Amino acid sequence: MFASGAASSLSSYVILFYDYLLTLSMEVDRYWRAGSHTWASTLFLVLRYGALIGHVPLFYNVFADPCKTPHLIHILAFYHYIFVFVLTALTTVLLVMRVYALYFRNRWVLCLMSFEYVAAVLVACWAVVGIWSDATALHPNHRTAQLKAVAFSGLLVFDFTVFVLTVASSIRIWTRREPFIHRLVMDGLLYYGVIWNLNLLNIVVLAINPVLDLSTPMFTNILSVVMVSRLMLNLRDPNIFRQADRDGTLTTVVLDDN
Repeated sequence: MFASGAASSLSSYVILFYDYLLTLSMEVDRYWRAGSHTWASTLFLVLRYGALIGHVPLFYNVFADPCKTPHLIHILAFYHYIFVFVLTALTTVLLVMRVYALYFRNRWVLCLMSFEYVAAVLVACWAVVGIWSDATALHPNHRTAQLKAVAFSGLLVFDFTVFVLTVASSIRIWTRREPFIHRLVMDGLLYYGVIWNLNLLNIVVLAINPVLDLSTPMFTNILSVVMVSRLMLNLRDPNIFRQADRDGTLTTVVLDDN
């Protein structure tokens, strides 16, 4: 029987691979040209292709019968949890860089985000270890659901902090005639607004019905990758650079990315 969780996971895969095909030409044009590679662009490509390749083993985990290969399903389920947090870490690093750029390399802002990020990662690691040590973690239950909710809570607090910093920065710099910064702010507000609400949805779902917990984190994770990919592609939109050159507003934020 085709379960609702499998249908939800399949729809998430469709979003991931369909968006990749839609944006492949932009990626080649903006990130594969000679001289366009930086450590930030390398991190973006690792995230983008890591998400595509890393989700392949999970196809089996979604559609297989747990009763036939319980040990393999258990290993893949744990791999799924680790994979979610690795992709979350990569997307977070890229977005911290953007907020850091919005504040023109303010070290206090970087220290605040780094502290909260490390705290969120430690909480998530503690939760994952607790899930793995639970012999019944293969079958969703309230204990593992609570541990997963704790893991997402750390990310929720971090995302809220960065969202507030982005809003504060947008109020401060929005009057400037700099299209690149405007795109940076709007993409950041859209990303954090959507992802924060999805992480909150994950926590609510885990609290209400632990059985549904396998599909909602996957959807959130894939949508995070898609949105941060769009963000990184937009940062190299040639139309923005042409307008910035025409207006004479090319800033250090632009130079940081190239």
